[in-house]
Amino acid sequence: MPRKLPTRIWSLKLMLAVAISLFMAANIVSASEQQEEVTLQNVNVDETSGFVTVQGKIASGSGKQVTLTITDPGGKLDYLNQTTSGAGGFFAFTYLPTHVTAGEYHLRAGGEEVNTPYHQALQLNGNLAGAVLKGPDAVQPGQNIEIVFGLKGVGEDVMAQDMTLVFDETKLAFISAIPLDEGNFAIADFKQTAGKIRFLSVHLHEPPADRNIDHLKLTFKVKENAADGIANVAVSELITASGNGVETKLQGATHGIQIGHVDKAALNELLLMAQQTHQSAVEGNRIGQYPAGAKAALQQAIDIAALIAGDRNAAQAAVTKAAEDLNAALEAFKAAVITKVIGDNNNDDQVSIGDLAVMAKGYGMTSQSPGWDAVKGSDLNRDGKIDIEDLAALARLIFNW
Repeated sequence: MPRKLPTRIWSLKLMLAVAISLFMAANIVSASEQQEEVTLQNVNVDETSGFVTVQGKIASGSGKQVTLTITDPGGKLDYLNQTTSGAGGFFAFTYLPTHVTAGEYHLRAGGEEVNTPYHQALQLNGNLAGAVLKGPDAVQPGQNIEIVFGLKGVGEDVMAQDMTLVFDETKLAFISAIPLDEGNFAIADFKQTAGKIRFLSVHLHEPPADRNIDHLKLTFKVKENAADGIANVAVSELITASGNGVETKLQGATHGIQIGHVDKAALNELLLMAQQTHQSAVEGNRIGQYPAGAKAALQQAIDIAALIAGDRNAAQAAVTKAAEDLNAALEAFKAAVITKVIGDNNNDDQVSIGDLAVMAKGYGMTSQSPGWDAVKGSDLNRDGKIDIEDLAALARLIFNW
């Protein structure tokens, strides 16, 4: 009958197995690229509408919070949103640039159990063909407002235009439409119905050398009894035609005007709360601290909101959106606080060799193994098994602790 090996020898054998595993893991890590914790798999730009669709996958699976931030070519935060991953860890965002600027936009995706956000650059040309509406952001009842209509991003000659304008008739009254260059641009006729005006306009003689210019000055009067709030003026349809009669449908545009009082109390309160939270937060890998880069992302949101709060001409819509965006950024920041140390298998609030020993006890087990619930916390990459990849991941955490 064979003799049982002493417990000490079994312990030595286990330690040797772990050492060999770590050695193999180091070679595997150096020889091949590790799976990303979160990836952006498809970024699509609709050249007609300007919408950007972002699709990706988070390795930690379904039901996880995913955060996407997008900064414009000037380095300003233009988008920050959160969603919950679906089946298989897949997620999607839809983004419309605030002001399309030619250059490189930067997309960063992070989320639950993501140590390093995924980064991808996106090149936009800033030339989505369509209408432009320019005018004041805020007015008072009884005042007249002027809104200028023009074109942007148009590559073909334009000889004629069919433009439909819609506006809030409960707050605004249409007064006039005057061509900015009466010698070369004329309104053939227009038809007005409730809250809608359709203009048929032509370029006289030859189409302009610069196709992307302003064409009409539209004047409205804010009604004396107009309630506080946003009144929108929008180009709902726009069709241009070349000298050869070729028609092209272009993108519309919307301009919002705040009527009456602009309430910034909620935004200012949020700014104060966000600044205090930012100042007291500490980045690190301990419980109660925040992942590296989290404070910078919150500071970007604070800076953008502060600009709106300090703008005396900011419309209520801009103030409300700034408050919503800052609140989302603040909540995302709070959610990012470290509540459990990843890899802390023995619950001593640190990552050390003791955690590696606990993981080694479950080495080789899968989600189908008896007792899986007791060891599944060691499955760091959430692939339903405890293997060499988990040992290597924990070893890296220990080295960086």
